[in-house]
Amino acid sequence: MALIVKVFINERCIIDTHAVRVMGSPGKPCMYSTDTGHMIAHHYDDGGAKLAMKLLDIYDKESK
Repeated sequence: MALIVKVFINERCIIDTHAVRVMGSPGKPCMYSTDTGHMIAHHYDDGGAKLAMKLLDIYDKESK
């Protein structure tokens, strides 16, 4: 499973990042590897929106 997050302002993409599940399965805690090499712990049942927020938080910290 992969989660891709793209953020646009008008027609310009300002953020393009992703995470891929590397451990775990639906209904259980999982680990995701990001395109920047970070690992994210996330329970599958918490949903994609919460995973996207974790991914964007890492992206924000990296861009500073």
